[in-house]
Amino acid sequence: MTGIRKMPQISLNKLEGSDLDKYMGRVVGSSSVYNLLKYEILTSIFGSMPGGAGIFLRKYIYKRLFSNPGNVTFGRYMTIRHPSKIFIDKGTIIDDYCVLDAKSERNPGIIIGEKCLIGRNATISTGYKGYVRIGKNTIIGASSLLQGPGGIDIGENVLIGDQTVLNAGKHIYEDPGLPILEQGITMEGISVGDDVWIGTGVIVIDGVTISKGSIIEPGSLVDTNIPPYSVCSGSPAKIIKFRK
Repeated sequence: MTGIRKMPQISLNKLEGSDLDKYMGRVVGSSSVYNLLKYEILTSIFGSMPGGAGIFLRKYIYKRLFSNPGNVTFGRYMTIRHPSKIFIDKGTIIDDYCVLDAKSERNPGIIIGEKCLIGRNATISTGYKGYVRIGKNTIIGASSLLQGPGGIDIGENVLIGDQTVLNAGKHIYEDPGLPILEQGITMEGISVGDDVWIGTGVIVIDGVTISKGSIIEPGSLVDTNIPPYSVCSGSPAKIIKFRK
């Protein structure tokens, strides 16, 4: 793994401080009591509010939590971590039960472009050192996972199907005498170009670039770079034809 960026695995049971300190550091992203109270009050009162009233109120009140959100529609029962490190542009919809976790050292950790749709129960997480950037007019399918310790860059006009996994980090297991949990993870990153369609149930692993205009058929495992305008299928994914 020479030349590949690596980081130690950070286990929750190794975090120090009181339970309140851990909560503020892990969830709120601030040691300020004011920010804690603001987070608790806004998410507790408005986070589960049903119907049009809930959508309307969250659209305007959640602006106090996030980093310069535009005119954004927020669903119910969202899990929000480090909201001040999350930038969401205008016209985007975040559906019910989504997780936005920007606990990274980077600020912003999550950037979502304008007129995107983040489907129900999707999870977008930066890890402790990474980021996730999503270009405009992109759809992230329901129950998908974007895990970005090595960084995830997604272009514009991208379609990502339901239950798809983009995981920009792989566990290191070279030393059989050491628990895998303690050996760390790779941090190569994942890049998805403009106008890409990734089908339902696809898995994309760390270090992969999917180039512009490509299609990944449902259920595929992508472990190598994909050239522009190619159609790929299988586990591992192989090129079956080119669109151009």
